[in-house]
Amino acid sequence: MKVIAFAQRCAGISLAALKWSHDTLSTEPVHVDQEENPDTVIRFIAEMRERLNYIEEKLNG
Repeated sequence: MKVIAFAQRCAGISLAALKWSHDTLSTEPVHVDQEENPDTVIRFIAEMRERLNYIEEKLNG
């Protein structure tokens, strides 16, 4: 994997995580001790895992 491709994928992951964070904090009043919906966390993990799996596939050919 070329450096630029890796950097682009890293940027994509961080942008996606930033969007999740923004959406989570701006959709309704949020309290710091409030529990997140488990389905939301599962969807986040699945999206991040998919992005990481793509990088791993490219690395391993």
